[in-house]
Amino acid sequence: MEIYRDTVDSDGDGIRDVDEVEKYHTNPNSKDTDGDGIDDYKEIFVYKTNPLKADTDGDRISDYEEIFKYGTDPLKPNPNVRYALDRGLESYLFLVKPLDDDGMQDKNEKEFVELLSENKKS
Repeated sequence: MEIYRDTVDSDGDGIRDVDEVEKYHTNPNSKDTDGDGIDDYKEIFVYKTNPLKADTDGDRISDYEEIFKYGTDPLKPNPNVRYALDRGLESYLFLVKPLDDDGMQDKNEKEFVELLSENKKS
C-alpha cells in the first residue's frame, strides 16, 4: 500500500499527492490550487510562484496576468503597472513597465503615470 501512496497523482498535475499534501500544501485534487489559471506544477517548478496565492507578489495583478498578459515579473511588485491599470492605461504599459525594475514607486514615477493619464483624457 505504501508504494501506491508514493506514486499516486490524483489531479494529474505532475506532482505526487504525498508531495502536494506534505511538502507543498497544495490540493492533490486540483491542478490549480489557487485558481489563478496556472497549474501547481508550473507554479512550483517553472515560474517559481506560490501555488497557494493567485498573486504571489501582492501587487493586485494575478500571476497569470503578469506572466501571460502583461509580461511583468510575478515575483516582484509592479506598483507603477498597477497604478497605470487602475487608471485605464493598459496601452501605455510599454512605457510604465521599466519603471518597476526596483519594485517600488517613487514620486517621479507616480507623477509620470498621472501625466500619461491626463494626456489620455485630452
